[in-house]
Amino acid sequence: MFFKALQKNSKGQGIMELVVSMAVVGVALVGTISLTILNVSGQRASELEVIASNLAREGVEVSRGFRDSARLANSTFMETHIDCSGCPGQAEHTALVKFDPTTNTWTFDFTPDLITDPEAALSINTATGIYNHDGVGDTSLFSRLVTIDYICENSGNCSLGDGGICEDADGGDVCGEVIGQRITSEVRWNNKDEERSYILVDYLYEWK
Repeated sequence: MFFKALQKNSKGQGIMELVVSMAVVGVALVGTISLTILNVSGQRASELEVIASNLAREGVEVSRGFRDSARLANSTFMETHIDCSGCPGQAEHTALVKFDPTTNTWTFDFTPDLITDPEAALSINTATGIYNHDGVGDTSLFSRLVTIDYICENSGNCSLGDGGICEDADGGDVCGEVIGQRITSEVRWNNKDEERSYILVDYLYEWK
């Protein structure tokens, strides 16, 4: 009798140990899976941040290339690349930087006013991996807009600017003389319904 009771207790104890062991393993697995999901989510967020920073830098570098090519042609950034039909009463220009693969050239497109405008949305050509504003390929998460503000030789020409940068037109002439441009390249995207943005600012002066 005693031996049989001992056997029954041993079986019951073994089942309890198995249940406890499974519970411990389950908790460990849940923790590992949660950590893995967080790591994957963090990696995705970092990946999007890197893409956004590269797209913003592209907007600045294309603008810099426009300034350099204009100066080499003995012209100015404003004369060569900005449609100034609204000047001198316009202190700010918003534009897309667009690449034409057929001619291998970049251009400004001054159509959009806001980064939320449909034209500012970027698509990605899955065959080349190149982002574009022409709707070629798949719709991406990103939108981009470049804002160009004049830098005036005389800061008194600007009603809201600091250091000669025109944030708003001051009546007639925006600048007595434009000596450069402030380039603001903004990229915006959504990550899990959270709006994110990356903004890069550079100052391009009309070197001689």
